[in-house]
Amino acid sequence: NCIPGNNGMNSTFGSLIAVGGGGGGGCYLWGASDGGSGGGQADSGSGGLGVAGQGNDGGATAYPYAGAGGGAYSSGAAPSGSTGGIGGSGLSYSLDGTSIEYACGGGGGGSTAGAAGCSTAGDGGGGDYGATPVGDAVANTGSGGGGAAYNQLGGAGGSGIVIVKFLTPPTPVSACGVLNTPNTIYSLTTDISGTGSSPCFGITADNITLNGNG
Repeated sequence: NCIPGNNGMNSTFGSLIAVGGGGGGGCYLWGASDGGSGGGQADSGSGGLGVAGQGNDGGATAYPYAGAGGGAYSSGAAPSGSTGGIGGSGLSYSLDGTSIEYACGGGGGGSTAGAAGCSTAGDGGGGDYGATPVGDAVANTGSGGGGAAYNQLGGAGGSGIVIVKFLTPPTPVSACGVLNTPNTIYSLTTDISGTGSSPCFGITADNITLNGNG
């Protein structure tokens, strides 16, 4: 059972390729895999290599305990005593209002499991005869799987993700009124004027822009 975990699948959009996270190493001499961020290492061997511009390398092992996988922001750490290394940090983005950390390194295996670089990566294995399970990375994050220890399988890396942002055309406005759709750009299409002392426009939602086109 001492084999590395599988890499996450690449995600592609046109010529853009987001490389999946590297699988965690198996025990003994089975090295961790390269990926968008390198997988966590097992008892011995080298850490996975990250892809330039997407992730960093795994940490060096100190036999019989393991270095951790690299992340997009930082490399994986070497083990501390009998504890597997801590995975490298990733980068956080909020695409739908919820912050998610991408491309983190998996934790290294050891007598005490090494922690993942963030919640989307896999923790390392450890404990007596592998009592602490190896963690897999979360899909569509490019994070690394955890490194194995004591006859465990390495954790699987998370698949990559390509995010494409399309610009939304402005909403046309040709008369006075209430602007009440959040996160919207309104654009005047003609000259308008208010009547009396009342304001021409009322804004009742957050993050609204009104282009006067003057």
